[in-house]
Amino acid sequence: MRPLTKFLFGFLLVFVSINVAIWITGYTYLYKTLLYTYPDIDDLGIFESRMVDSDQAQEWPVGADYNKKKLPAETNAELEKTESVSFLIIKNDSIRYEQYWDHYEPSSLSNSFSVAKSIVGLLIGIAADEGKLSLEDPVGKYLPHFNEGKMQVLRSGI
Repeated sequence: MRPLTKFLFGFLLVFVSINVAIWITGYTYLYKTLLYTYPDIDDLGIFESRMVDSDQAQEWPVGADYNKKKLPAETNAELEKTESVSFLIIKNDSIRYEQYWDHYEPSSLSNSFSVAKSIVGLLIGIAADEGKLSLEDPVGKYLPHFNEGKMQVLRSGI
């Protein structure tokens, strides 16, 4: 066998082996990682998502001082620099300030990416304060699919 043929055969063997391993282990999301290297907030259709239904949904109340104060110039500059499309300030129980750019509005849907982690952490803290869960509880107590394999050791604690 010629060296080039050997190399191509070896490369093909490694390539096929890696793909079989990806499928067997269930890590097929790696294909999306390669295909969508730089996703943005409008790429809702690419990633898994689901609507969380609630029969107790509530509108956020608007504060008496809603949008009456202007943002400092430094804050506006930072929001522009980071290409923000929305900005919201909630204090105590009500919206105090909100602003949207480009084609975004209060009802716009977008991909939250890692922002969801902060919100989940906040909600876990509130639930712990209200005695609805213990930070020492295993996550599997609340999400049964976390009762398998290595995930069994995960705790609710932040």
